[in-house]
Formats: sequence, C-alpha cells, structure tokens
Amino acid sequence: MVLAEGTLEYIYTAGLLVSFIGMIVIAVWNRREIGRVLRDSGFRRKDLLLAIVPVAVFILILAIVVKPTQLLFFDDAIYQAMGLSLLHTGQAWMCNFGTPNQCFSGQIFHEPIGLSFNIAIGFLLLGVHRMSAYAVQATLAALSVFMTFIVAFALLKDRRSAFLSALVLALLPIILVWAYPTNSDMATLAYSLVSVFMLIVLMKRKNLLSLAAFLFSLSVLLYMKVDAFVYVPILALLYMILYEKGTIKSVSESARSLYDNILNTKLLLLILVFILIAYPTVMFAFYNSSSDGYGYQGTSIQLTCNKTVSYIKANGTINVENFKANICANLSFWANSYTKQQVAQPLYLTILAIVGALLMIAFGKGRIMAALAIWFGVIFLFYTAFYAGSVVYGVDWRFMISLMAPFAILAGTGISDLSKAGEVLASKASKDKRLPMLCGAAISIALGASLFYVLYSNSAYVFIKPSAIQQAGDARFYENFVYNSSHLIPSGCLVYTYDPTLFNINNRTATQMSNIYNSSFFNASKANYPCLVLDKGYWCNTPGNLCTQAEHTYNLTSIANATYTNGFTYGFYRIVP
Repeated sequence: MVLAEGTLEYIYTAGLLVSFIGMIVIAVWNRREIGRVLRDSGFRRKDLLLAIVPVAVFILILAIVVKPTQLLFFDDAIYQAMGLSLLHTGQAWMCNFGTPNQCFSGQIFHEPIGLSFNIAIGFLLLGVHRMSAYAVQATLAALSVFMTFIVAFALLKDRRSAFLSALVLALLPIILVWAYPTNSDMATLAYSLVSVFMLIVLMKRKNLLSLAAFLFSLSVLLYMKVDAFVYVPILALLYMILYEKGTIKSVSESARSLYDNILNTKLLLLILVFILIAYPTVMFAFYNSSSDGYGYQGTSIQLTCNKTVSYIKANGTINVENFKANICANLSFWANSYTKQQVAQPLYLTILAIVGALLMIAFGKGRIMAALAIWFGVIFLFYTAFYAGSVVYGVDWRFMISLMAPFAILAGTGISDLSKAGEVLASKASKDKRLPMLCGAAISIALGASLFYVLYSNSAYVFIKPSAIQQAGDARFYENFVYNSSHLIPSGCLVYTYDPTLFNINNRTATQMSNIYNSSFFNASKANYPCLVLDKGYWCNTPGNLCTQAEHTYNLTSIANATYTNGFTYGFYRIVP
C-alpha cells in the first residue's frame, strides 16, 4: 500500500496528539492515586516547595549565565521547521519545498515528531523564533529536574535524597550545556522520568487507571526518539526489580492478573487504544531502521582503545565492533577526560555516584540500587554499541543526557547517605541527641555546597560564549547570518538553498538547491515568484556542491553577504536568468 506524500506525517501527529492529551487527562483523572503513592512515601505539601528549589536554581543559572546557542549543525533548524509545519498543517516533516505556512514537498526526518510537537506548542504560545525553541528545551530540562525529585522521593522515601538528587541534575554541566540547543535527548530525559514515575504508581496501586497513565506516558516517550524504544526493556526490568514482593512474584502475579482479566472489556479496550496510538511510532522506527541506516555507511569511527590504529569503518548501526571502538572514550568521560573538547563530566560527581551505590547496599536499599544501575547500564551499553555513540564523536556526547537521571539519583543519595553515616557515628560518639542531627546537616550542607564549586570549576566549558565553541563555528556564523539578514530578501521570493527549513522558520519560501537544475521546476518558479534567490550558504563551502555551478550559470546580484574568518563569503543573491 502506497500512501500519498505527507500522509504518514498526519498519522504520526494523530498518534502523538492522542497520546499526549491522554497522558495529561488520565494523570489529572488519576491525581488522587498519584497523591496517595506520594503520601505513602512520606511526601507532604511542603515538599512541593522543596522540589521547586533545585528547579529555581537551575532556571536562575540558565537565565543569567548560560549563553543560548545551537550546536547541532542544522538539525536544530530542521526540528524547529518541523514544529512550524506541524503547527500550521499538522505534518511534522523536513520540508524540501515550502512556505512558512505550508510544505509542498518533504520527507520523514530521522527522528520521530515528539520534540517538534513540543516546539510547535512553544511556537503557538511564544511566537515563531528560535528563542521559543530555546524556551521549550529549557522547560523540558527544568521538568527533568523536578521529576528527578519526584522519582527519587517515590523510590527512596527520603526528602533529603530527593532534594540532593534534583540539585545534582540541575548542576550537571551536560544538562546546562544542552538545556537550550534543540535536541531530542532532553525531551527523552524529561518524558522517561514521567514514565518511570507512572510505573511506580502502577506498581503501588495496581488498578486500570494507573495502567492507563503508564501506557499513555510510555507512548509519548516513544515518540521522542527512535532510541527511546530502549526504555521498553528498562521499564520491564524496573517493574520486576522494584516489585515489593520480589522479581519472581512480579512475574507470577502479573501473569495471574492478566489471566484473570483476559476478558475484561475495559482492559482489552485500553490495550487496543495503546496499540493504536503507539503503532505509528513503532512503524516509524521500523521504517527508519530498514531504510535509513542512520548514516553509518562509509562512516569512520574512532578506535578509542587503540593508540596505533585511529579509525575503523562502521559496518552497522549497533554492534560489538562499535562497542569495542567506543568503550574507552565512554568510560573515560566519567573521569572528566575531555574538557579540552568541551565535553565535561566532573570526576567528583562520579565518585559520589559510586559512593551512593555502595551506601545504598550498606543501608539495605540494594534493590533500588540495582534498578538504578540497570536503568543507567542498559542505556550506556546501547549508546556505546551505536556507531556514533562515542562522547568524542562530534556533538554526540548529548547521548549521555539519558543516563543522567539515574546517575543524579545515585550521586544525590551518596551525599544523603554520607550525612546519615555521619549521624550514626556521631550518635555513637556522644550522648547529646542534637549532635547527630547537626553533624548530618553539616555534611549535607558542605557536600551540597561543593556541587556549586564543581560547577564553577567547570565554568569554562559550561558558560562558554557561542563564538568560542570550536565545532562548526562557520555553520553557526552562517545560521546567525540567515537570522539577521533573511528579512532583506523580498518576502515573495523563492530561495534556492541546501537548507529550506532554516528559511521557513525565518518567514521565507524556499526549496532545495538541486531544484535549480530541474528545468520544469525552475521555469514554473520564474512564472510564479517575483524573484528567485540563490543562498550561498554553509554547504556551498563543501566539496561537490551545486553553488559554484549555479554561480557560473546565472547572473547574480547581491542582496546581503557576510565573510567568516576562514575567508568564505556567505550571501543571498538574486538570480538573473
């Protein structure tokens, strides 16, 4: 069955829209059960204020110190333009020919529409501009901080651990660096935490409404990124490990419950709805994995464990050979080994996480530690086996974002349990009942304050000016040129460019550069548009581009231009056939 171009995008949008609305509606409907789970964990209303503190700290640092920038070459603009297309037409796709309000010809991008859906909401509320996209990303990051507090509280039943876990996440360099750029990893982190929490509610309440809340949140998570399918086995393992009666009981009782309710109409209907709303993103993942290849063909990846042979050719998306190539870099990352490449992960925090894991076992929280280790470990193994999963592969240290929730909970618990260990020792050393409490508070405050010092010591990599970022300085320069100068292009013109999406979000009509040599398309364009414009952009300074050929074919008059430090001049030129 062959669908008309653009039809799949409507299907994806419908699946996510129902999932998203359903997640919110069911969560509100199930608020009493959710509240009961939190109260059973010791959560009180005043703890909501405590949860807001690390969120406020995060937002304050982000607003005052971190410089918004786009780091992902042109993926940022693609996600944003997909959000623009979704807002106006209900289709989230990479547009190859279209106006700011309508895409005539496009293609499915290599990520699902989840992030673009969030950006579309931002555009609707704040207007179409990359600052709106930055605001969406920052909101998702802040949601991650808040949900880390909630998940840690529900797991550990301890407000001190929950607060410190959220504070660790709020101060992690990788979270602050990637809080603005348009990337699907931050969205995946936020919604994965929502899904984990809904799983905890399901385990505690075991009713149909809690199951619905979990399934709808899982469906939303799967739309954020193809990689999010790794959470399906993770959540299944968390359910088995965290189940109060043990792993074997979790399997046997779940099987028994399913058998007893196999003819329950409401349950069958819920499962059917879940299949229908999740099927589009399953179809998307299958389509991409079977046809896209995610660009690994011909790619050279670094052998980070071999000093004599630097690179190998990738021979698959995910495999053992990729794992062998990436493992040393991905382990060294946790020792803060790549700050010269502006890839920061303080060793001190890694030590706290290891201490936290050990003290969890010592304090009888081994099952929770095992669950966090599996949550962390499965994602770590998955990305290390991915051909572009090395932290030193371009900007792909962002893949580590998904590991930061379990990591932060381990590190936060490490601080909390160290203070509790201090309380125990103080109680044995003195009969004064106030001393243990004072000792524990002093340790918590001292270690909590040290988190700010660690961030300060990494400030050169976190608070860097966009112009000082090594990677793709020319791409960033060109993108800013488009934002600053595209208004000089007459609004009715058609721009021939390698990046139509960038011009769509800057309120200009654009098409792929290759169409300049499609004679029927070009002649129709001359008849339908008052002027045609050549964008001499970033890709025009790469081998084998079409721009040089176009310059020799047509007479060009300059509209605007700007020269980068490497001597290459970017510009917009009116085509005179």
